[in-house]
Amino acid sequence: MEGELNSWQTYWYENGTKKAEKNYLTAELLSAEVWQPNGKKCPITNLNNEGNGILVTYNNDGSEYERLIYRGGRVL
Repeated sequence: MEGELNSWQTYWYENGTKKAEKNYLTAELLSAEVWQPNGKKCPITNLNNEGNGILVTYNNDGSEYERLIYRGGRVL
């Protein structure tokens, strides 16, 4: 859509492994992939291209930090 900001953001753990890749349209989170600090892909995160699903994030020690449910790119 004209005038809307679409961006990909990449996040990293302190140990240098990839933490997450997130796709935003304006202020809404459309999709995301998340990895654990050991490099394994998160088996729970399933945020689809419409901004619907679950997003799990991890602390640097591998423990779960938070689990959020999204609808239309926004947290419920």
